[in-house]
Amino acid sequence: MVIISRVAVFPVPDKAAEVQSVLEGYIRSNPNKIRNSLWRVVFGELPAFSAISIFDSVEDYEKNRDANIANPDYVQAVAKFNPMLRQPTITRLATSIVDPVGDMNAGGRYTQQVILLPTNQGQETVRNIVVDFAKGQQAEGRPLFRATQAIFAHDGPAFSLMDSYETLAELDNVRRHRTDKAAELWSSLGSNLRAPTMNRLREVILPFDR
Repeated sequence: MVIISRVAVFPVPDKAAEVQSVLEGYIRSNPNKIRNSLWRVVFGELPAFSAISIFDSVEDYEKNRDANIANPDYVQAVAKFNPMLRQPTITRLATSIVDPVGDMNAGGRYTQQVILLPTNQGQETVRNIVVDFAKGQQAEGRPLFRATQAIFAHDGPAFSLMDSYETLAELDNVRRHRTDKAAELWSSLGSNLRAPTMNRLREVILPFDR
């Protein structure tokens, strides 16, 4: 089971460059030899960064977490950038429920994420809708369209729909062509959501394969 860890980091605006430098340094060093990447949020809560890592299991994630806690360089990096944050970091764990067709690193510079927050009773319905929508997008020529389900999130059950783009112009073009399908999606979700959807757009700083 593929596990995706997303750590959201929220710097004080005038400390964003310093926080990015600390994050880049640690992620480049990659002491635990994991698949990791660093992204800048360009639409959503700003300024913000996302450190995203991929693991083969929850056990592998926990081993990496424990290794970080025991690593003096990690402890030093956290101590260095914590005073430069406007709020605590947020960690979310998710598992893939629709894998991309091909390597998602080949998708380009930007990734859009739409986060759906289902009601407790609507989780299975939302999951089925998300899976069908993601597979439909792949069939219509978006092979890197993918979907995940949260297995740990501070704000409760969640699903994410994601796609990758080389340019913002490509994103706008795809969004225009997706208007009718998106309207059908929101209509089908109906009362199965407990809160409005959240939209994030990220730009890669350090890709997974580098």
